Amino acid sequence: MTEMTLPRLVGSRKAARKIVESADGPFAGSIVVLNCRELRSAPQSFADEIVVATLIDGHAVSLTLKDASAEFEGYIRDAAARRGLPADSIASMRSSDLQF
Repeated sequence: MTEMTLPRLVGSRKAARKIVESADGPFAGSIVVLNCRELRSAPQSFADEIVVATLIDGHAVSLTLKDASAEFEGYIRDAAARRGLPADSIASMRSSDLQF
């Protein structure tokens, strides 16, 4: 499993690639967790590039969104669907769902 934390504001496909490239990889065969707790604004193009970089180019098994807004989760799910990825390749969770 690899976890990446998104900053408060993100803007471009290039920014998405930079975040993915700075993560501990490789992603092949693993679950990628995207910590969206601080994220306040992200365009659809950023979400699309995250999907491509992790699930398609990176060959991750799935992408889990942690504390993502409904809007950003929608962008990610739309990007995955447009690319023909199965619906179960995207998961979401809230920190409040975790029980210790």
